[in-house]
This record gives sequence, structure tokens and C-alpha cells, in this order.
Amino acid sequence: MRKNGLIAIFTLTTLSLSAQFGINGAYRLNNAEQWKLTPFSSNQELAEFLGNGPAVGIDYWFRLKNVRIEFLPELNAGFYHSTISEVDGKSSVGQFSFFFNTNIYFLNFKGDCDCPTFSKHGPPLSKGIFFQLSPGVSYWNLDHTSGELEVKADATAFNIGAGLGLDIGLSDLVTITPVIGLRYTPSVTWDGLSKANGGIKEWILGDETSNIFQTNLGIRLGFRLDQ
Repeated sequence: MRKNGLIAIFTLTTLSLSAQFGINGAYRLNNAEQWKLTPFSSNQELAEFLGNGPAVGIDYWFRLKNVRIEFLPELNAGFYHSTISEVDGKSSVGQFSFFFNTNIYFLNFKGDCDCPTFSKHGPPLSKGIFFQLSPGVSYWNLDHTSGELEVKADATAFNIGAGLGLDIGLSDLVTITPVIGLRYTPSVTWDGLSKANGGIKEWILGDETSNIFQTNLGIRLGFRLDQ
């Protein structure tokens, strides 16, 4: 029994020491085409139920052996808030996601070693820039209050993202990566949202179901503990 316990501890320690993972933070700009109050008057601005906000994530890194295609499956959480003064309302939205990020280093596709960016040969741009493709699935927690009215809903939806990033090796252990990306969700339903305009005739709500476009401006810290 003790021997098995020692083997388990050794195995876990070995996995921890060889772990290659990252943490990231981003600011997310959201646009849900239908979750808006549109005024009849052109002198007034749109009122949006889905606000912008921060997002954080953690990922695990692995790659193909002979080409520079790298995979970073990620758990991510985003939190968005907005105030809709036209209906005396506030919205709070949580987005909890799994993303399967795939980075393709198109200027250094063959690579020169199975090593961190810091130790690779070549100009920083060519060895560090990549195109990212990122299919994902998100759970949405949707909450809106207007006076005594509270509309709560949840939904799960698939999405697809794409972006550009640049690995900047600080050392063999640490890499910093600025990333800009776009993400599209075809359809999310916020059940009950049609009640939120309170019958104000000067404003029109699009629909309870909307597609969502997101722009992500973020930065990642990657760690290779096998070096």
C-alpha cells in the first residue's frame, strides 16, 4: 500500500514538473444585435442589454511533434454589466466557456526545435507570430432587473473564434503573448427579455434570441516547467 502511494506521489510530481500551462486576461467588447432597445428618435442612442467586461482563463499547452501547430485547451470566464437608464434597469451576464485554441505559426511552420520561443532561432516576429482558430462552447448566465421585474435565464451555445497573437519569450520558463481575436456565437436565447422594455412605446426590443459578436483584447502568460 505504501509502495503504491509513493508511486502515485512520484507520478503526480513528475506531471507537475513537466506541466506547460498558461493564464490569461482580456477585455471583451460584446455586440448582441437583438438585445438592444432601439429608439424611434434618431437623436437617442441604442440601449444595450449585453455590456462589455473582463475575462480570465487558464489553459494547458501541447503541440504536434514535427510542425508548429500548438493546442491550448482553455477554461474561461467572462463577466459583463450594463445599465439601461431608459427602463431603469441593470444587466449582469456571466459567460463560462471551454475553448479549444489551436495556434498555427505560419511564418515558422517547420520550426527548428521542440523548445520555447526564447530559444528558437530567427527574427522575433517570424518565430513568434501565429494565427489562432478557437472553436468553443459557452454557458451563459443572464440576469436583468428593471424596477420590480427580474428576468433570469441560462443558455448553452457553441461558438467559433479566430485571432492573431505574438509569443515574446522572456526566458525559457516564461512567455508573454498579446492576442487580439474575434468570436461569433450564432444564437443565444435570453428567455423573458421581451418584458424588459416595460411597455415603453418609444423603444423597440429586437428579439430574445440574438447572435453575439465579441472582440477580445488580451494577454497570456505561459509557463514551461519542463525547462
